[in-house]
Amino acid sequence: MNTHMKGKALIIAGLCTLTLPAAGVASHVTLGPTPANVCGVDVIQTETGGGVIKTVGSGVDLNAFTIDLTWTNPATGKTVVLRGAGLNENTFGSPTDNGDGTISIFTKSAGVTKLTIPNGPPLSIDAGQLTGILTLDATTFDFVSFQVLSLGGSPPVNIDICPAVVSALS
Repeated sequence: MNTHMKGKALIIAGLCTLTLPAAGVASHVTLGPTPANVCGVDVIQTETGGGVIKTVGSGVDLNAFTIDLTWTNPATGKTVVLRGAGLNENTFGSPTDNGDGTISIFTKSAGVTKLTIPNGPPLSIDAGQLTGILTLDATTFDFVSFQVLSLGGSPPVNIDICPAVVSALS
């Protein structure tokens, strides 16, 4: 999984808030096991996640979530787990009409991901925050652009987990 994939997952998670009622929703879901390819390694993936989404104030959505991705290499039997937790604040419930056929959504995310071998020490930890403006087509909700307003973390948010994943699964 690279930074682009993590960014796409955050955008998809955020778009899911478009159809949720204002009162708030809590959920838990498990997907898989399904075949997948992570960092060039064929794996069996199971995804478990949960969270709470609530609209507060004047259309601001809060989305607190956790996610566990478990990847097992069927050829070696080795497994790694990518755990993440975060809090997203956005305006999906009250987007800005840009007047040109697009809408913009302000989004602020903070969280942490940790890659581990089951019952083992962390192979990598990624913690940080991202603030930006997501622009979508107002009719189709297709992606138009994403402008980063601020980005920070320690260690750097753009960590590449592939070397650790490939090594642990081989």
